Amino acid sequence: MSIITEQLTFHSEKLNLLPTHHYGGRPACTTTDAMHMLTYQIKDAWRKRRVTSVLFLDIEGAFPNAVNERLIHNMKKRRVPTALVKFTKNLLQDRFTMLKFDDFTSERIPIDNSIGQGDPLSMVLYQYYNADILDIPAGSNESAMAYVDNAILIATGENFIETHQTLMNMMTRPNGALDWSKDHNSRFKFSKLALMDFAHRNNKKERRPMTLFNTVISPVKSAKYLGVFFNQHLDWGTQCNYALEKGTKWASQIRQAAAPSWGITPKHAQQLYRSVAIPRTLYMQPMILTDFHNSWVNRWGESLLCHGPADVGRRRRFFRYSWASRCRPGAEAIFRSHFLRTFPDDFNPSGGSDIINPVRMEHVNSCRLDLVGHLCNLVRTEQVNSCRPDLVGHLCYPE
Repeated sequence: MSIITEQLTFHSEKLNLLPTHHYGGRPACTTTDAMHMLTYQIKDAWRKRRVTSVLFLDIEGAFPNAVNERLIHNMKKRRVPTALVKFTKNLLQDRFTMLKFDDFTSERIPIDNSIGQGDPLSMVLYQYYNADILDIPAGSNESAMAYVDNAILIATGENFIETHQTLMNMMTRPNGALDWSKDHNSRFKFSKLALMDFAHRNNKKERRPMTLFNTVISPVKSAKYLGVFFNQHLDWGTQCNYALEKGTKWASQIRQAAAPSWGITPKHAQQLYRSVAIPRTLYMQPMILTDFHNSWVNRWGESLLCHGPADVGRRRRFFRYSWASRCRPGAEAIFRSHFLRTFPDDFNPSGGSDIINPVRMEHVNSCRLDLVGHLCNLVRTEQVNSCRPDLVGHLCYPE
């Protein structure tokens, strides 16, 4: 199965069979790339004195509800090699399952639909299954992105009334999102659709609810997408608070595990802290830390990259100091468990150790370089090529 997955992925990337903004399960198409592309589109509209509305779609039972015939049709339409199409067709035929409860085992139940989850091929197959949803945008003010089964529709306009109308048009027009939902047996749960209106904090344009098939969708101030909290001003305040809460949780757990009498050794406590606590807490730090500087201010007193107030760098310092204070229990666990019997109150290892406080300027610069690498690898669209020199130059020379 892994060999077939490698072959299908190779042909998909070499022949550009999948849409450009389809992320996840593809080489060099990570959550970081999806986040940066979404953020760039929003801030690019802000630079043009426009606003952006994003509709986060919720698909019920994405993998189990997939129709095999539609998947084969999509693969043929996107010119997947015939041998791979035949293999996929034979793979999805004559399948069955059985239910077992205690001593009871049911008869064989045939499986007509669904893409099996868990195997390496499932991710690539579902990319072809829902790739048509990214072909819905038809104008320069419309866009769409997807990370496996997490799809979003993006509309840009002069005001939110215009963007809401664009989103409703993308949903209801022929061959739109609703038609895709019916054809692919992938229903949208309207009660869980999230609408967010992105505008600069100095922009006072009114945010009104959007009505879609007798369902009123009110704009939300923050929404979680791919594990990161986006808010309507893109200041990452909600995400920073969420990261600090996770840091406190992990620090307290490490403190309990590193008890002096029976706990783990300082070496293993430090390894646990570095390999588990820091990566999980500082998830998407290249996304957040690269926005925390105040260089290249335009005549309106706004940063050209983050499009926020000129003193937005103070939030970075606040996050660093808050992170240091929240991680003090973990620092105490590592240093006190075996090295120190007493821990003075004025000793603060979290502020002076790179082990405890990883949010330093060298890490911020490293995040910028990682972002530069991601932008240089995204060469499939003219949009990225046009924005790359400004972003790369700004990230490489922030001061």
